[in-house]
Amino acid sequence: MARVVDPTRPNARIVIVQGAPDNEVVNLINKTCAPIAEESMEGSAVDHQGILLATAARVFARCVFGDVSVARVDAHCNFPEEDLSTRCERAATVLAEFWYRNHPRCGDMKDAFQPILQEHFANRAFEVGDQAVILIAKPTTTFSATTATPSDNSVSWQSIFFGLTALALNAMTQRSYVDELFPASSILFAMRSSPFVCIADLIEIIAVAIFHFVQRQTVKGRFPLGTLTDQDFDDGILAMEEKGDGEMASGTFAESHPWVVLIFFVGTSTQAVKIFGFQGVLWAKLWAASYLLSYMAVALLPIFLPYDQRQEPIIGRYRIRRWAIVNLRIVLHFFALAAHFFFYCWTAYQLVHLDLSVLQQHPVPVGFWGYLIRIPFIGASAIGAIAVFSPLWIFILPSVWAVGTLLRLMVDLQQVQQDANPQSFRVRIQLTARIWLCCIGTLLAVAVGMAIFMCSVATYMDFRLHAADVVAQGLSLSLFFGIPCFALIQYLISGEFRQSGIVPSLSYSSSDLWNKACLITFAVMNFGIAILYYSIRYDPQGTIKPVWTEDLG
Repeated sequence: MARVVDPTRPNARIVIVQGAPDNEVVNLINKTCAPIAEESMEGSAVDHQGILLATAARVFARCVFGDVSVARVDAHCNFPEEDLSTRCERAATVLAEFWYRNHPRCGDMKDAFQPILQEHFANRAFEVGDQAVILIAKPTTTFSATTATPSDNSVSWQSIFFGLTALALNAMTQRSYVDELFPASSILFAMRSSPFVCIADLIEIIAVAIFHFVQRQTVKGRFPLGTLTDQDFDDGILAMEEKGDGEMASGTFAESHPWVVLIFFVGTSTQAVKIFGFQGVLWAKLWAASYLLSYMAVALLPIFLPYDQRQEPIIGRYRIRRWAIVNLRIVLHFFALAAHFFFYCWTAYQLVHLDLSVLQQHPVPVGFWGYLIRIPFIGASAIGAIAVFSPLWIFILPSVWAVGTLLRLMVDLQQVQQDANPQSFRVRIQLTARIWLCCIGTLLAVAVGMAIFMCSVATYMDFRLHAADVVAQGLSLSLFFGIPCFALIQYLISGEFRQSGIVPSLSYSSSDLWNKACLITFAVMNFGIAILYYSIRYDPQGTIKPVWTEDLG
């Protein structure tokens, strides 16, 4: 009851009518029927109305309906028969069948009522009291104030969204791994619109910085390097070493212009400090930290490099163990995109599930309307499954059945291991991706079928299954919104977008334009889902916006 009632409405009430402690109907049933019913059951058959009311009061208090009041109602059941035996027989039938109509010993209960009712009607000739208690639960004042009309010091969704947008656009001015398709002069890069990709870039930068520091110290100190040869060293570092004392041609940027570094820190930290000053917005702080730390790491690392090395990307300067850095980059972005995919699907599901949960509270989505509501989700699941799995089917043709696909995959893996170098990290990643896509494809295909079956059964039997709607919505949104992420992961692993079964005639000869379009779509969808989530599902309850954050803004 507390879940389906909207507490923000001005006249929201939950009313429960139960028997009072002196309710004669309940007391007569407990006295007569309960002992007979307990002979064929375990435990007590005595009904206690006070337990129901007390439990309801506790539940309502937890569900923001804490303004609970009770009122007494004196009601009664009339038995106007003049003949006492007829009146007792009629009352026994009504009282026994009230709760025990289908009980195998209902007849015995009616017989047991006769002497008890004769005694009762001696005091009240034609009535059996049905005294009741009405419990009325209203929304608490604090909930209405914080939910219906947020207080002045609560954090609005606009403050969080635009603050994160500024940090995201800052981070998007720097290129990530998959963004190498774009020229270095591009204004924005799409991949870093994902905070998970920013985290992956941050980890990669830290690893590269450690590698750079260790290598410079090793070269400058002329330590023996074991199996590494002179050809493994970068020409720039060797040229510095040949100068004699290993000194740099000029000082670092931070040493020459410290005030510029200070302004840089202040300028990039303003929006982040404002968001970090808010209270009760943990997830927003995590996203802000992801964007800010990655942005500062990418921007600051070249500043502290020697002046004559700042014009070239840091990875391109070193050939020592460069394959390890590249492999680390692939692994980091693979897991970053996987995390982004699942979190994106969860967010999109939350948006649509809100509307359907409201529909489920009313008797409208039944029968024809039930079909009308579920058909789009079933169709979306089927189309999304075909679109996502089509690269997989072409990848391991000719079989598209689950068992045949697995057998074909095993044969294909053996052939790849024979033809390629099994020690190659790239080959291992490709084999892992094949197994992963195959397993996910098979499981999702089964899940789509189960969702269709559950929705069909629920509609045919004219009742609404919450679980069926959850499965159908989750699958459809996951498959639809996950297509760009799957495409990016596939590009990350194989280096190219494979031809899709949905559009087999589409030419990929000029793949740069198509790949850029996929990346731009990725960024647009990220900003779109963010503004939808914060404008629809964001709840300011429990958030606090200090005054100093407004002054800072």
